[in-house]
Amino acid sequence: MVEQLEQIRLWVEGQIDEFINKPDFWGKAFTEYLSEAGIEPNLETVLSMMVGMTYGCVVVQIHIEYQREMTGAENVMIKELIKRRAFELRIHYVNNLYK
Repeated sequence: MVEQLEQIRLWVEGQIDEFINKPDFWGKAFTEYLSEAGIEPNLETVLSMMVGMTYGCVVVQIHIEYQREMTGAENVMIKELIKRRAFELRIHYVNNLYK
């Protein structure tokens, strides 16, 4: 179980690192998608979409990889990690896309 928790942590970290390392690509992709959907692509909606996508991808990955639903402990860990990294995402996108 410890190995699975570590793998799940790495999935979350990897997804958020992807958003941080490619801000032009992801910022543009989310902004365009939201605009086309009729949603104002401000900082909050872009970040919300990134966080939601990260959470959803990890939940699906757990289901595919381990053929089960996530546990309560995994859910807490994922949410705490996303919450911690969301601040980093916010600062990064403010500094890179919303100058």
